[in-house]
Amino acid sequence: MVDKEVERAMIKKDYYEILEVPRNATEEEIKKAYRKKALQYHPDRNPGNPEAEEKFKEASEAYQVLSDPQKRSLYDQFGHAGLQNSGFTGFNFDDIFGSDLFSSFSDIFGDFFGFRTSRAARQRPTRGADLAHEISISFREAAFGLETDIEVERYEPCPTCQGNGTRPGTSPKVCRVCGGRGQIQRVQGFLSITTTCPKCRGAGQVIESPCPECRAVGKILRQRKLHVKIPAGVDNGSQLRLLGEGALGERGGPPGDLYISIRVKEDDFFSRQGDDVLCTIPISFAQAALGAEIEVPTLYGPHKLTIPRGTQSDTVMRIPKAGFPNVYGKGKGDQLVKLKVKVPTSLTPRQEELLREFAAAEAKEKNEPKEEDHEKSHREKHHKRGFFRLLGIVLLCLLLGLAVASTAANASGREERKTSVVKVVEKVSPAVVNISTERIVRERVNPFGNPFFDNFFDNFFDTFPSRSYKQQSLGSGVIIDPKGYILTNEHVILKASKITITLADNREFEGKLIGADPRSDLAVVKIESNGNLPYITMGHSDDLMVGETVVAIGNPFGLSHTVTTGVISAVNRTVKINEDLTYQGFIQTDASINPGNSGGPLLNIAGELIGINTAIYQKAEGIGFAIPIDRAKRIVADLITYGKVRKIWLGIRVQNLTRDLAGYFNLGYQAGVIITRIIDGSPAERAGLQRGDIIQKINDQQIPSQEAYSSAVAGFTADSTMKISILREGKPLSVTLNPARLTPEAAEKIAADLLGVKVKNIQASLFRGMGEQNSGVMVISVRDRSPLDKIGVKKGDIIRQINDKEIYNLKDFQEAIIANADQDNLLLLIQRGPYIYPVTISF
Repeated sequence: MVDKEVERAMIKKDYYEILEVPRNATEEEIKKAYRKKALQYHPDRNPGNPEAEEKFKEASEAYQVLSDPQKRSLYDQFGHAGLQNSGFTGFNFDDIFGSDLFSSFSDIFGDFFGFRTSRAARQRPTRGADLAHEISISFREAAFGLETDIEVERYEPCPTCQGNGTRPGTSPKVCRVCGGRGQIQRVQGFLSITTTCPKCRGAGQVIESPCPECRAVGKILRQRKLHVKIPAGVDNGSQLRLLGEGALGERGGPPGDLYISIRVKEDDFFSRQGDDVLCTIPISFAQAALGAEIEVPTLYGPHKLTIPRGTQSDTVMRIPKAGFPNVYGKGKGDQLVKLKVKVPTSLTPRQEELLREFAAAEAKEKNEPKEEDHEKSHREKHHKRGFFRLLGIVLLCLLLGLAVASTAANASGREERKTSVVKVVEKVSPAVVNISTERIVRERVNPFGNPFFDNFFDNFFDTFPSRSYKQQSLGSGVIIDPKGYILTNEHVILKASKITITLADNREFEGKLIGADPRSDLAVVKIESNGNLPYITMGHSDDLMVGETVVAIGNPFGLSHTVTTGVISAVNRTVKINEDLTYQGFIQTDASINPGNSGGPLLNIAGELIGINTAIYQKAEGIGFAIPIDRAKRIVADLITYGKVRKIWLGIRVQNLTRDLAGYFNLGYQAGVIITRIIDGSPAERAGLQRGDIIQKINDQQIPSQEAYSSAVAGFTADSTMKISILREGKPLSVTLNPARLTPEAAEKIAADLLGVKVKNIQASLFRGMGEQNSGVMVISVRDRSPLDKIGVKKGDIIRQINDKEIYNLKDFQEAIIANADQDNLLLLIQRGPYIYPVTISF
C-alpha cells in the first residue's frame, strides 16, 4: 500500500526551485548550484537521514536535466510531461546508498591521487534496477482516488538452479580462453592491449551445462500482484514510486523501485484545468433572457445554479469547491460552467407566432412613428404591421438558416482557396500514420551527470548500477500498399517491443515489423485491416530540381499530421550521423522537420512520394534531410520479401585515391576511389572492371571517398543494376554491373582471397588434445604470403572466432565472412593445440 512518502513523491517539484537558480541561469550557475546541494545533502555527510537522501536525489535529477541542453529545452516548453514523452523517467542513483560513492573511482585514480584501491569493489552488492509500469484510470477515479491490484513482471532467482545458471549438480567452469581473468591481452608491436574476454565476456567463468529452466541466465520472469493506493487528485502523467518493488539486486544488493505512471482517461462531460473542473451546459433562449435555476452535474452530485437575466452565450459561472482535491491536501478546486445558448432548429406554430409578435413588438418600440394624419396613420400602421410580421419571419429565418447559409458560403470560398499544397495534403494525409513505440531500456547510471566520466564507467565498472524502464517514442510513417505495408525509418522502431500505428481517422492498429535495415535507416511495418487502406504510390527522385516546392507531413512532438512546406535546397548531400555512420545522397530541404517527423513522407507538388524524412541538424534551423525514394524502392523490395536486405557481392576492394597512390599507378590525381583488388569469378570481374580503375560515380552519385563508396553500394540489392563511371588510364568509361547475392560459396571465395585460407568442419576425433574446447573450423591450406600466412597461421590451426561471432562450424564461418566482408579489420581467435591466440588482420 502506498504510504505518505510515496504520495509526496508522485508530484515532481520544479527543477529550478530545487537548485535555487533562475530559469535563465547559465550552465556554470547550474553546475555551481548543484555542487553546493550535492555537498550539503550527500549521504556520506548525512548517514541515516532519509530526508537528506531524498534531497540529494532531487538535486541530482534536476542537474541531470538542466545540464543537458536538449532535456532542458523540452522541460522549459512542456514541463515534466515533455521529459516523460522523451523517455526520461527520472534520476536513479542505484547503489549510492549501499556503498561508498567515491570508492568507485579508486580503481581509476588510485595510483594518481592516493585513493584507497579495492579490487573487491566491483563485487559489492549492487542495487537492482528501477522498473516502470503504466496504469490507466478514469477521470472520476483520478478525482477520488482508488485502491487497486496491478500485475507487474520482474525477474526472480531461478528456483531450479538457485540463481547460478547451471544445471543442478554442475557448476560454472573457469574460462579457458582467459584463464579466469575475464580479460585477454594482445600484443601489437610494443603495445600491450587488454580487452574483455570474448568468450566469458569478463565473467572469468563459462557455463557448459546450462540450467534447463532459465538457460544459464539465473533468473526467470514472473508476474507479481501488488496492491496500490492512488491518492485523490492525481493528474495525467503523475508517477507513484513503490520503494523496493523494482528489479532484484545483484549479489545480495537491495531491490530497485517501481515507478507507476498514471494515465487519466478523458471524460465525456468534464475536463480538467489544474485543480479546476470544466464543463459546458446548454441553456435555452428563454432561460438566458429571463433567467432561470438549473441543475448542473458535478463530481459530487447535482448542484442548483442560478442563471441571471440577460446571460450571454459563452458566459462562465463558477461553483466553488466542486473541482479536484489538491493532491497535497490544500483544499479543492472549483467547477467552471460554460453556458451555451441554444438557438431552436424547429418551432411549433404557437412558438412561431409568439416569436413573430416579439419581433414585431421589438421593432415597433424602436420605430414608432408620430401621428400627423389619423387616416394616413391608420394606413401606415396597417402596412407597417405587415412589414414587421415579414421582418420577424425574416429574422427567424436568419436565425434558423444562418448556419446553413454560412456553411454554403464557406464551401464556395474554400474551393476557390484550394492551392496545389492544399490538394496534396488532402490527397496524401490519410496515408500518413503516427508510429508510437515502446521499448525496455537498461542503462548504467553515471552519478555525476558528466559525460567526461562515461568512458571510465564503461571500461572499468562492468557491474556498476543500472536501471531499466519503458521508453516511449513517436515517429511517422507512410502506407505504401493497400495491404497495410508502412515505410518508415529504422531508428523509429529500433529495439521496439511494441509498435502502435494510428491512422488519420484515429483508428489504432498493432504494427508488426516486417524488416529493417540500419545501414539505409529504412524499415517496413505491416498492419492488418479488414479492408484496403489509403496508400501513396512511390514516385521518382532521379529528376529532382533544386528550388522546387516540397511538402512534409508528420507528427513532430506528437502533434499529429503537421504539414510544413519548403523547397529542395540541395540533392546528393552527405550527412554524418555519428563516428561510425555516414549517409550519402540525401535530399536537403528547408521544410521544417522536427523530432517526430522521422519516417514521414516528403512530397512534390504533384503529391508524389519522393523521399522519407529522416534527419535534422540539431544546431540549425531550416535544414532537414530525406532518403531519396529511388534508393528506398530497392531496399523495400528486399525487406518485404526477405525481412532484411540481402548483402550484395561485387568482388572488389577499394581505397581512397591519395596522391601517393596516384603516383604509384602513374595516374594524375583524381577525386574517387581506386580498385586495389578484384576477386576471380566475381561480378566485378565479369563486368570488366580492373585493378587500378578509379571509380568516380555510381548511378550519377559522386564517389569522393571510400566512405561514400560504401554508403552508395549499401543502397543496392541483388536485383538492381549499377552504372559505374570510372577512369582507366585517364580515359572515362562507363561499366554496367549487376551485384550478386553474397552466398556461402562466395564467402569461401572471399576468405580464400582476403585471408588466404581454406577451412573445413572438424571431425570429433580431432578434438583430442585441445582441452575441453570442441568448436571452430580447421585450416586445411594457407596461401603463401597471404595475410594469415604472414602472421604464422598453419595448416591444422583452428579458427574459433571472427570479430564478435563465435565459430562452431563451417556455416558459422561463412556467415561471419558475409557479415564482415566489407570491414577493413578482422579480429580472429586462433587455436593451436590447447592454446588460443587473438590476432588482428588489416586489409
